[in-house]
Amino acid sequence: MSSCSVPYQHTESYLASKHNCSARITAVTVSFDGEGDSGQIEEIAVVPEGEDTRLDVLVDAVTARWTDCEIVSERTPLRDVIEQVCYVALAETKGGWENNEGAFGDFRFDVANRTLTLEFNGRYMSTEYSEHSWTEEA
Repeated sequence: MSSCSVPYQHTESYLASKHNCSARITAVTVSFDGEGDSGQIEEIAVVPEGEDTRLDVLVDAVTARWTDCEIVSERTPLRDVIEQVCYVALAETKGGWENNEGAFGDFRFDVANRTLTLEFNGRYMSTEYSEHSWTEEA
């Protein structure tokens, strides 16, 4: 992650805003999965069901350009803002989550309570060594 990156802010406000037509969304669950040096967002689900088209509404998002760290504001689909919030949170709290055996989990946006919760499941490989020897008595 670039040292000049600016995390998306106020995502819950975007979700609750009548201005961007997302007022009916009460919760969002973002599922992710990764392993073997590759990871991605698998699904974005909203509550109530059937309101997922509201994630295509354009919102103003403030970001830092990778090339020169200039702060820019751009109209971006809400879905993309939510994805980026999750990727930034994963990078900041669980860097390398997609490497080796990887990890999976969910982000839960609770719009009414303005909270974001990460449920994280890290995979790991474990080995257990044991050795037994028997000698036949003569």
